[in-house]
Amino acid sequence: MMFDVYCVSQILSGNKTVTRRMPSGKRPAVPGHRHWLKIDRTKKCYGLINIISCELEKISDLTDAEAIREGFNDKEHYMNYFRHLNGDVEKDQLVWRVEFELL
Repeated sequence: MMFDVYCVSQILSGNKTVTRRMPSGKRPAVPGHRHWLKIDRTKKCYGLINIISCELEKISDLTDAEAIREGFNDKEHYMNYFRHLNGDVEKDQLVWRVEFELL
């Protein structure tokens, strides 16, 4: 599963245990499966994560506590990051919430 450099550092330090992904036709992860932690399509991997859950939810359901699990200070900080990556989103936009653990 690919992340940017900031998110990889947050995962490796134990601060990031969930990620949210825009729907793109199929589920981005399956509980019980393992994914290499990557920042690009090269062979370099930074670790291995185990998928705990993968569920659809509204982006507006995000709380400060969930933003912290995303590796950010609060909901506002995370939403600025999310919009930077995905553009403006409606409050009822469904996103995949993927929970994982670093192995």
